[in-house]
Amino acid sequence: MEIHIPRDRWLAIGAHVLAFVRRMTNGERLPVIEAELFAEIHPDMVMLSHKVLAEEKSAWQADDTEAFLLAVHFEAIRAMQMGPS
Repeated sequence: MEIHIPRDRWLAIGAHVLAFVRRMTNGERLPVIEAELFAEIHPDMVMLSHKVLAEEKSAWQADDTEAFLLAVHFEAIRAMQMGPS
């Protein structure tokens, strides 16, 4: 699934990725989120999120919480582009 990221959303995504890199650099981790929350996010958006975070080459792997938080941004964009259901 392809999404077009509007200019106004790049700032939010960039801020999240910057925070992720800072946490990774400092060895910090976010609290684990409930697995049920993933049911609210389209699986393609979760996969996209994992792909983006995997681009940061490091032994430190992005966890599901990091992937979920970034996927929320992608899901919001996807929902806007899909329109009301």
